[in-house]
Amino acid sequence: MDASTIRTRYFNRLTFSGDRRTVCKTSSCDRKLKDEISWYLGLPGELKGYTPEVISYSMEEEVHLTMEYIHSPTLAELYVQDSMRPDEWVAVFNQITDILAQFARYTAEVHPDALYDMYLSKTKARIAAFLARNELAGKFYRRGFYRLNDRTVVCPFRIFESHLDDFLQLLDKPDRTLLHGDLCFSNILYDAKTPAIKLIDPRGRFGEQGIYGDERYDLAKLRHSLSGYEHIVQNSYTLDIRDSGLHLHIPFTSGQQQVRESWDAVLGDKLGDTAKIEALLFLSLLPLHREDPHRQLALYGLATRLMYDIFAE
Repeated sequence: MDASTIRTRYFNRLTFSGDRRTVCKTSSCDRKLKDEISWYLGLPGELKGYTPEVISYSMEEEVHLTMEYIHSPTLAELYVQDSMRPDEWVAVFNQITDILAQFARYTAEVHPDALYDMYLSKTKARIAAFLARNELAGKFYRRGFYRLNDRTVVCPFRIFESHLDDFLQLLDKPDRTLLHGDLCFSNILYDAKTPAIKLIDPRGRFGEQGIYGDERYDLAKLRHSLSGYEHIVQNSYTLDIRDSGLHLHIPFTSGQQQVRESWDAVLGDKLGDTAKIEALLFLSLLPLHREDPHRQLALYGLATRLMYDIFAE
C-alpha cells in the first residue's frame, strides 16, 4: 500500500516513520480510535496474525495507535483497477470466508438494543444529518421523488421509511460472532505473492464497545465495496447534477461484475439480509463524506439503486 494513495476520514491523521516501517494514527474523534485500539487488544491470540502488529498505543490525553506498516495494496485498489482475474478473486473470497469462519468460533450475546441502534437508530440520525446540510437532497426528500438516469424514482429515504417493518426483521436472527465492523475492501490489505490478508481499521463497537456483533454487518460491508462504493471514493465515476435529478455512471467492467456475482454466490441464503444491511450502510454513510458534496450525491444515487434492487418500487 503506497502511503501516497492512502485515504483517511476527515477526522483521522496518519504519520509515517522515516523508514516507512510503522504508521501512527491519531484522530479528532478519540472515542473511535479508543474503540479501534480496544478491538486490536481484545482480539484472540490465534487471530492476531490477520492484523498488523501493534507497536504502541495510548488511551490517555493524546490518544494514538502505532502499528506495523504493511506494504501491500488494498483490495479496493485491486478491484477498481481490475487488476486480478475472477479466479484470483475466488481465492481471495475463500480466504475471507475462512477468516470469518474463525471469527464465528467466538460468540457473545448481542443485545437487541445494539441491533436496533446499528440498523435503525443510526440510519435515522445519519439521514437527518445529511438532509440538514444537503439542499438538493432535502428538495428531493420534500418532493418524495427525483430523476435518476432519466427515470423517476422514489427518494431512498422515503423508501426506507415505508419499509421500516422489513428492516425491523433484521433484528430477529443476528449471527452473533466476533466482528471487524468495517470490513470494506479499503480495510483489507492483500499480498498476492504470499498470498496473505491483513485487516485494518476495525470499528470496535457494535452499539457498544467490544469485538462482537452481527456477522451480517461484515458481509454487507464487503458487498458494498463491490456495488460501487470503492469506485466512487476513488473518483472512478461520473455524475451529472441537475435540478430535477442526477445522472450517475459507474464504469464496472465485465470482470468486476463477475466478481460481485461470485460474492453473491458465496452469500447464498444470506444474500437477502445482507443486501438490506448494505442499503442501510449507504444511507448512513452519506454525512460522513461531507468533505466532498459531489461524492455524497453519487453515493445517494447508488443508495437509491440498491433500494430499488431490493424492493422494486
